[in-house]
Amino acid sequence: MNNPKEQVRELVSDAKFKEALQVFADALSAGENVSVNDIAQINSQLSALNESKIKGILSTQDTQLAENNISNRILSLLDIWQQGGSATALERVIYTLPIDRDTELGVLQMVNCDRIVPIRKFKNSFKAKKEAKKPFQFYFLSGCPTEMPHSLASRIAYEIIDAESLELDQSVHYPYEEGAFRRIKIEPLPLVDADVAASRKKFKEYVQNRFKLTNTQSFESFIETGLPKLLYSHILTVFRITEDKWEADEGEILSYLQWMVDIFKTAHPDVPTFVFLFVVNMRHLHDENKVKPQQCKIVETIETFCAKNETAIFKELVPIHDTHFESWLTNLGVDNPNDANTVLNALTQSLAPNDRLVIDGEPRFHMKDIEPIQEKIVKYFRNKK
Repeated sequence: MNNPKEQVRELVSDAKFKEALQVFADALSAGENVSVNDIAQINSQLSALNESKIKGILSTQDTQLAENNISNRILSLLDIWQQGGSATALERVIYTLPIDRDTELGVLQMVNCDRIVPIRKFKNSFKAKKEAKKPFQFYFLSGCPTEMPHSLASRIAYEIIDAESLELDQSVHYPYEEGAFRRIKIEPLPLVDADVAASRKKFKEYVQNRFKLTNTQSFESFIETGLPKLLYSHILTVFRITEDKWEADEGEILSYLQWMVDIFKTAHPDVPTFVFLFVVNMRHLHDENKVKPQQCKIVETIETFCAKNETAIFKELVPIHDTHFESWLTNLGVDNPNDANTVLNALTQSLAPNDRLVIDGEPRFHMKDIEPIQEKIVKYFRNKK
Protein backbone atom coordinates (compact mmCIF):
# COMPACT_ATOMS: atom_id res chain seq x y z
CA MET A 1 0.00 0.00 0.00
CA ASN A 2 1.83 3.11 -1.29
CA ASN A 3 -0.78 5.77 -0.54
CA PRO A 4 0.18 7.24 2.85
CA LYS A 5 -3.37 8.48 3.50
CA GLU A 6 -4.72 4.95 3.14
CA GLN A 7 -1.87 3.59 5.28
CA VAL A 8 -2.67 6.04 8.06
CA ARG A 9 -6.40 5.26 7.89
CA GLU A 10 -5.78 1.54 8.12
CA LEU A 11 -3.41 1.90 11.05
CA VAL A 12 -5.89 4.14 12.87
CA SER A 13 -8.68 1.61 12.28
CA ASP A 14 -6.43 -0.98 13.99
CA ALA A 15 -5.79 1.46 16.87
CA LYS A 16 -2.08 1.57 15.97
CA PHE A 17 -1.84 5.29 16.63
CA LYS A 18 1.94 5.53 17.13
CA GLU A 19 2.61 3.79 13.81
CA ALA A 20 -0.05 5.90 12.07
CA LEU A 21 1.51 9.13 13.30
CA GLN A 22 4.95 7.98 12.17
CA VAL A 23 3.71 7.21 8.65
CA PHE A 24 1.90 10.55 8.59
CA ALA A 25 5.00 12.50 9.73
CA ASP A 26 7.26 10.72 7.23
CA ALA A 27 4.92 11.61 4.36
CA LEU A 28 4.82 15.34 5.10
CA SER A 29 6.65 17.83 2.91
CA ALA A 30 7.61 21.46 3.38
CA GLY A 31 4.94 23.97 2.37
CA GLU A 32 1.99 21.72 3.13
CA ASN A 33 -0.94 22.81 5.28
CA VAL A 34 -0.18 20.13 7.90
CA SER A 35 3.18 20.25 9.69
CA VAL A 36 5.24 17.97 11.90
CA ASN A 37 4.24 20.22 14.82
CA ASP A 38 0.62 19.17 14.30
CA ILE A 39 1.70 15.52 14.46
CA ALA A 40 3.86 16.23 17.52
CA GLN A 41 0.87 17.64 19.41
CA ILE A 42 -1.11 14.43 18.87
CA ASN A 43 1.96 12.38 19.79
CA SER A 44 2.15 14.24 23.09
CA GLN A 45 -1.52 13.47 23.74
CA LEU A 46 -0.86 9.79 22.92
CA SER A 47 2.17 9.64 25.24
CA ALA A 48 0.12 11.11 28.09
CA LEU A 49 -2.60 8.53 27.48
CA ASN A 50 -0.14 5.63 27.44
CA GLU A 51 1.43 6.87 30.70
CA SER A 52 -2.01 7.03 32.34
CA LYS A 53 -2.79 3.51 31.13
CA ILE A 54 0.45 2.20 32.63
CA LYS A 55 -0.36 3.85 35.96
CA GLY A 56 -3.87 2.39 35.82
CA ILE A 57 -5.54 5.71 36.62
CA LEU A 58 -8.09 5.63 33.77
CA SER A 59 -11.29 3.61 33.64
CA THR A 60 -12.05 1.51 30.58
CA GLN A 61 -14.64 4.07 29.51
CA ASP A 62 -12.24 7.01 29.91
CA THR A 63 -9.55 5.14 27.99
CA GLN A 64 -11.98 4.48 25.14
CA LEU A 65 -13.03 8.14 25.03
CA ALA A 66 -9.38 9.27 24.94
CA GLU A 67 -8.54 6.81 22.15
CA ASN A 68 -11.58 7.96 20.17
CA ASN A 69 -10.43 11.54 20.56
CA ILE A 70 -6.95 10.71 19.23
CA SER A 71 -8.46 8.73 16.36
CA ASN A 72 -10.72 11.64 15.42
CA ARG A 73 -7.86 14.15 15.60
CA ILE A 74 -5.67 12.06 13.28
CA LEU A 75 -8.48 11.44 10.78
CA SER A 76 -9.60 15.06 10.83
CA LEU A 77 -6.04 16.22 10.18
CA LEU A 78 -5.82 13.67 7.38
CA ASP A 79 -9.00 15.06 5.81
CA ILE A 80 -7.60 18.59 5.52
CA TRP A 81 -4.09 17.51 4.47
CA GLN A 82 -3.21 18.92 1.04
CA GLN A 83 -0.62 16.32 0.10
CA GLY A 84 2.30 17.71 -1.86
CA GLY A 85 1.46 21.30 -0.99
CA SER A 86 -1.43 21.32 -3.49
CA ALA A 87 -3.52 23.89 -1.62
CA THR A 88 -5.53 26.25 -3.81
CA ALA A 89 -5.05 30.02 -3.70
CA LEU A 90 -8.21 30.29 -1.60
CA GLU A 91 -6.99 27.67 0.87
CA ARG A 92 -3.58 29.34 1.21
CA VAL A 93 -5.34 32.59 2.15
CA ILE A 94 -7.50 30.76 4.69
CA TYR A 95 -4.46 29.19 6.35
CA THR A 96 -3.02 32.65 7.10
CA LEU A 97 -6.07 33.94 9.00
CA PRO A 98 -5.24 35.06 12.56
CA ILE A 99 -7.71 32.82 14.36
CA ASP A 100 -6.88 32.16 18.00
CA ARG A 101 -6.51 28.54 19.07
CA ASP A 102 -9.05 29.02 21.88
CA THR A 103 -11.81 30.18 19.53
CA GLU A 104 -14.94 28.03 19.64
CA LEU A 105 -15.06 26.05 16.40
CA GLY A 106 -17.73 23.44 15.91
CA VAL A 107 -20.57 22.33 13.71
CA LEU A 108 -22.61 25.49 14.44
CA GLN A 109 -19.83 27.69 13.07
CA MET A 110 -20.10 25.85 9.75
CA VAL A 111 -23.65 27.12 9.15
CA ASN A 112 -24.12 30.33 11.17
CA CYS A 113 -23.23 33.04 8.66
CA ASP A 114 -26.00 35.68 8.38
CA ARG A 115 -29.67 34.47 8.22
CA ILE A 116 -30.36 36.82 11.14
CA VAL A 117 -34.02 37.49 10.22
CA PRO A 118 -35.24 33.85 10.05
CA ILE A 119 -33.18 32.87 13.10
CA ARG A 120 -34.70 35.66 15.20
CA LYS A 121 -38.15 34.75 13.89
CA PHE A 122 -37.59 31.12 14.84
CA LYS A 123 -36.25 31.87 18.32
CA ASN A 124 -39.24 34.07 19.15
CA SER A 125 -41.68 31.41 17.94
CA PHE A 126 -39.90 28.53 19.67
CA LYS A 127 -39.72 30.40 22.98
CA ALA A 128 -43.39 31.40 22.85
CA LYS A 129 -44.54 27.85 22.09
CA LYS A 130 -42.31 26.40 24.77
CA GLU A 131 -43.63 28.83 27.39
CA ALA A 132 -47.18 27.97 26.31
CA LYS A 133 -46.27 24.29 26.77
CA LYS A 134 -47.24 23.36 23.20
CA PRO A 135 -46.83 19.58 22.84
CA PHE A 136 -45.59 19.82 19.27
CA GLN A 137 -43.65 22.30 17.11
CA PHE A 138 -42.99 22.30 13.38
CA TYR A 139 -41.60 24.76 10.85
CA PHE A 140 -41.09 24.98 7.09
CA LEU A 141 -37.89 26.23 5.47
CA SER A 142 -38.13 26.97 1.78
CA GLY A 143 -35.50 28.31 -0.60
CA CYS A 144 -33.33 27.79 -3.62
CA PRO A 145 -30.66 25.08 -3.14
CA THR A 146 -28.01 27.76 -3.86
CA GLU A 147 -29.06 29.42 -0.58
CA MET A 148 -28.82 26.16 1.40
CA PRO A 149 -32.18 25.95 3.24
CA HIS A 150 -31.14 22.58 4.66
CA SER A 151 -28.19 24.30 6.35
CA LEU A 152 -30.55 26.82 7.94
CA ALA A 153 -32.50 23.83 9.25
CA SER A 154 -29.26 22.42 10.68
CA ARG A 155 -28.47 25.76 12.29
CA ILE A 156 -31.92 25.93 13.89
CA ALA A 157 -31.42 22.39 15.16
CA TYR A 158 -28.07 23.27 16.76
CA GLU A 159 -29.59 26.41 18.30
CA ILE A 160 -32.25 24.21 19.93
CA ILE A 161 -29.67 21.69 21.12
CA ASP A 162 -27.43 24.40 22.59
CA ALA A 163 -30.30 26.23 24.27
CA GLU A 164 -31.84 23.13 25.84
CA SER A 165 -28.48 21.79 27.03
CA LEU A 166 -28.13 24.87 29.25
CA GLU A 167 -31.21 23.88 31.26
CA LEU A 168 -31.21 21.20 33.93
CA ASP A 169 -32.96 17.96 33.01
CA GLN A 170 -33.28 19.08 29.39
CA SER A 171 -31.88 17.05 26.53
CA VAL A 172 -32.56 16.70 22.82
CA HIS A 173 -32.66 13.50 20.80
CA TYR A 174 -31.67 13.88 17.15
CA PRO A 175 -30.31 11.52 14.49
CA TYR A 176 -26.75 12.38 13.54
CA GLU A 177 -23.98 11.32 11.23
CA GLU A 178 -20.99 9.55 12.76
CA GLY A 179 -17.85 11.66 12.98
CA ALA A 180 -16.14 14.39 14.97
CA PHE A 181 -18.91 16.94 14.38
CA ARG A 182 -22.12 14.93 14.94
CA ARG A 183 -23.93 16.62 12.05
CA ILE A 184 -27.68 16.26 12.25
CA LYS A 185 -29.12 13.96 9.60
CA ILE A 186 -31.54 15.44 7.09
CA GLU A 187 -33.88 12.63 6.11
CA PRO A 188 -36.52 12.23 3.40
CA LEU A 189 -40.06 12.62 4.72
CA PRO A 190 -41.57 9.12 5.09
CA LEU A 191 -43.95 9.47 2.16
CA VAL A 192 -45.77 7.20 -0.29
CA ASP A 193 -46.90 9.07 -3.38
CA ALA A 194 -50.65 9.66 -3.62
CA ASP A 195 -51.40 7.39 -0.65
CA VAL A 196 -52.05 9.12 2.67
CA ALA A 197 -52.79 5.88 4.56
CA ALA A 198 -49.52 4.30 3.40
CA SER A 199 -47.62 7.48 4.29
CA ARG A 200 -49.07 7.43 7.82
CA LYS A 201 -48.02 3.80 8.20
CA LYS A 202 -44.52 4.63 7.00
CA PHE A 203 -44.23 7.48 9.51
CA LYS A 204 -45.37 5.26 12.39
CA GLU A 205 -42.71 2.73 11.37
CA TYR A 206 -40.11 5.51 11.33
CA VAL A 207 -40.91 6.48 14.94
CA GLN A 208 -41.05 2.87 16.10
CA ASN A 209 -37.69 2.05 14.48
CA ARG A 210 -35.99 5.22 15.70
CA PHE A 211 -36.89 4.56 19.32
CA LYS A 212 -36.79 0.78 19.05
CA LEU A 213 -40.38 0.31 20.18
CA THR A 214 -41.37 -3.36 20.45
CA ASN A 215 -44.24 -4.96 18.56
CA THR A 216 -46.44 -4.51 21.61
CA GLN A 217 -45.52 -0.82 21.87
CA SER A 218 -47.38 0.73 18.98
CA PHE A 219 -47.06 4.34 17.83
CA GLU A 220 -50.64 4.99 18.93
CA SER A 221 -50.08 3.66 22.46
CA PHE A 222 -46.88 5.68 22.75
CA ILE A 223 -48.77 8.88 21.89
CA GLU A 224 -51.68 8.01 24.20
CA THR A 225 -49.71 6.85 27.26
CA GLY A 226 -46.20 8.30 26.91
CA LEU A 227 -44.84 4.77 27.39
CA PRO A 228 -42.13 3.74 27.06
CA LYS A 229 -40.95 6.96 28.73
CA LEU A 230 -38.21 8.63 26.71
CA LEU A 231 -35.63 10.54 28.74
CA TYR A 232 -35.58 13.63 26.53
CA SER A 233 -37.24 17.03 26.67
CA HIS A 234 -37.34 17.37 22.88
CA ILE A 235 -37.28 15.04 19.89
CA LEU A 236 -35.77 16.83 16.89
CA THR A 237 -36.18 15.78 13.26
CA VAL A 238 -35.34 17.42 9.94
CA PHE A 239 -37.30 16.11 6.95
CA ARG A 240 -36.70 16.96 3.31
CA ILE A 241 -39.63 17.30 0.87
CA THR A 242 -38.43 17.67 -2.71
CA GLU A 243 -40.04 20.11 -5.13
CA ASP A 244 -41.18 17.37 -7.51
CA LYS A 245 -43.25 15.80 -4.69
CA TRP A 246 -45.15 19.06 -4.28
CA GLU A 247 -45.61 19.53 -8.03
CA ALA A 248 -47.28 16.13 -8.36
CA ASP A 249 -49.32 16.51 -5.19
CA GLU A 250 -53.11 16.70 -5.26
CA GLY A 251 -53.57 17.44 -1.58
CA GLU A 252 -52.17 14.22 -0.15
CA ILE A 253 -49.06 15.83 1.39
CA LEU A 254 -51.03 18.48 3.27
CA SER A 255 -53.55 15.88 4.42
CA TYR A 256 -50.67 13.76 5.70
CA LEU A 257 -49.00 16.69 7.45
CA GLN A 258 -52.31 17.77 9.01
CA TRP A 259 -52.67 14.26 10.42
CA MET A 260 -49.21 14.60 11.99
CA VAL A 261 -50.15 17.94 13.54
CA ASP A 262 -53.45 16.66 14.88
CA ILE A 263 -52.07 13.47 16.39
CA PHE A 264 -49.17 15.18 18.19
CA LYS A 265 -51.53 17.81 19.59
CA THR A 266 -53.20 15.02 21.54
CA ALA A 267 -49.95 13.53 22.88
CA HIS A 268 -49.77 12.44 26.53
CA PRO A 269 -47.87 14.93 28.78
CA ASP A 270 -45.06 12.37 29.21
CA VAL A 271 -44.35 12.36 25.48
CA PRO A 272 -41.38 14.69 24.77
CA THR A 273 -41.99 17.76 22.62
CA PHE A 274 -41.54 16.71 19.00
CA VAL A 275 -39.98 19.40 16.80
CA PHE A 276 -40.09 18.91 13.02
CA LEU A 277 -38.28 21.04 10.47
CA PHE A 278 -39.51 20.53 6.90
CA VAL A 279 -37.04 21.61 4.20
CA VAL A 280 -38.47 22.39 0.77
CA ASN A 281 -35.93 23.14 -1.97
CA MET A 282 -37.19 25.17 -4.93
CA ARG A 283 -34.94 26.50 -7.67
CA HIS A 284 -34.68 30.30 -8.09
CA LEU A 285 -37.17 31.00 -5.27
CA HIS A 286 -35.14 34.08 -4.31
CA ASP A 287 -35.16 35.49 -7.87
CA GLU A 288 -38.46 37.10 -8.89
CA ASN A 289 -37.32 37.07 -12.54
CA LYS A 290 -36.86 33.29 -12.60
CA VAL A 291 -39.30 31.87 -10.06
CA LYS A 292 -42.18 29.93 -11.64
CA PRO A 293 -45.90 30.52 -10.95
CA GLN A 294 -46.23 26.90 -9.80
CA GLN A 295 -43.51 27.47 -7.19
CA CYS A 296 -45.28 30.58 -5.90
CA LYS A 297 -48.47 28.55 -5.64
CA ILE A 298 -46.69 25.87 -3.58
CA VAL A 299 -45.34 28.51 -1.19
CA GLU A 300 -48.80 30.09 -0.86
CA THR A 301 -50.26 26.66 -0.07
CA ILE A 302 -47.66 26.11 2.66
CA GLU A 303 -48.26 29.60 4.06
CA THR A 304 -52.00 28.91 4.29
CA PHE A 305 -51.28 25.63 6.06
CA CYS A 306 -48.93 27.39 8.49
CA ALA A 307 -51.45 30.13 9.26
CA LYS A 308 -54.11 27.51 9.98
CA ASN A 309 -51.81 25.66 12.37
CA GLU A 310 -50.13 28.65 14.05
CA THR A 311 -46.63 27.96 12.78
CA ALA A 312 -44.15 29.60 10.44
CA ILE A 313 -42.42 29.27 7.09
CA PHE A 314 -38.92 30.70 6.65
CA LYS A 315 -38.30 31.77 3.07
CA GLU A 316 -36.11 34.88 3.52
CA LEU A 317 -33.11 33.13 1.98
CA VAL A 318 -31.22 35.36 -0.45
CA PRO A 319 -27.56 35.74 -1.48
CA ILE A 320 -25.57 37.31 1.34
CA HIS A 321 -23.56 40.56 1.52
CA ASP A 322 -19.79 40.53 1.90
CA THR A 323 -20.28 42.30 5.24
CA HIS A 324 -22.13 39.25 6.59
CA PHE A 325 -19.07 37.07 6.01
CA GLU A 326 -16.92 39.80 7.55
CA SER A 327 -19.15 39.69 10.66
CA TRP A 328 -18.85 35.90 10.79
CA LEU A 329 -15.05 36.16 10.79
CA THR A 330 -15.18 38.92 13.41
CA ASN A 331 -17.03 36.50 15.70
CA LEU A 332 -14.01 34.20 15.33
CA GLY A 333 -11.70 36.98 16.46
CA VAL A 334 -10.61 38.21 13.02
CA ASP A 335 -11.12 41.95 13.42
CA ASN A 336 -9.34 43.36 10.38
CA PRO A 337 -11.83 43.65 7.47
CA ASN A 338 -8.91 43.28 5.05
CA ASP A 339 -8.68 39.62 6.05
CA ALA A 340 -12.31 39.03 5.04
CA ASN A 341 -11.78 40.94 1.79
CA THR A 342 -8.71 38.84 0.95
CA VAL A 343 -10.67 35.62 1.45
CA LEU A 344 -13.65 36.85 -0.57
CA ASN A 345 -11.43 38.11 -3.39
CA ALA A 346 -9.80 34.68 -3.62
CA LEU A 347 -13.26 33.09 -3.54
CA THR A 348 -14.51 35.34 -6.35
CA GLN A 349 -11.56 34.39 -8.53
CA SER A 350 -12.39 30.69 -8.01
CA LEU A 351 -16.07 31.04 -8.99
CA ALA A 352 -17.64 30.49 -12.38
CA PRO A 353 -18.62 33.83 -14.02
CA ASN A 354 -22.36 33.27 -13.50
CA ASP A 355 -21.76 32.78 -9.76
CA ARG A 356 -20.02 36.15 -9.37
CA LEU A 357 -23.04 38.12 -8.22
CA VAL A 358 -23.55 41.86 -8.18
CA ILE A 359 -26.96 43.02 -6.91
CA ASP A 360 -27.84 46.71 -6.67
CA GLY A 361 -24.20 47.52 -7.37
CA GLU A 362 -22.91 45.44 -4.44
CA PRO A 363 -21.16 42.04 -4.44
CA ARG A 364 -23.25 39.17 -3.12
CA PHE A 365 -22.52 35.50 -2.58
CA HIS A 366 -24.63 32.38 -2.75
CA MET A 367 -24.59 30.51 0.54
CA LYS A 368 -23.49 27.40 -1.38
CA ASP A 369 -20.16 29.19 -2.00
CA ILE A 370 -19.76 30.64 1.52
CA GLU A 371 -20.42 27.49 3.56
CA PRO A 372 -17.52 25.47 2.07
CA ILE A 373 -15.20 28.29 3.23
CA GLN A 374 -16.72 28.16 6.71
CA GLU A 375 -16.16 24.40 6.81
CA LYS A 376 -12.54 24.68 5.63
CA ILE A 377 -11.81 27.34 8.26
CA VAL A 378 -13.46 25.38 11.07
CA LYS A 379 -11.78 22.09 10.18
CA TYR A 380 -8.34 23.61 9.62
CA PHE A 381 -8.11 25.72 12.75
CA ARG A 382 -9.87 23.16 14.94
CA ASN A 383 -7.13 20.70 14.03
CA LYS A 384 -4.39 23.26 14.64
CA LYS A 385 -5.26 23.35 18.34
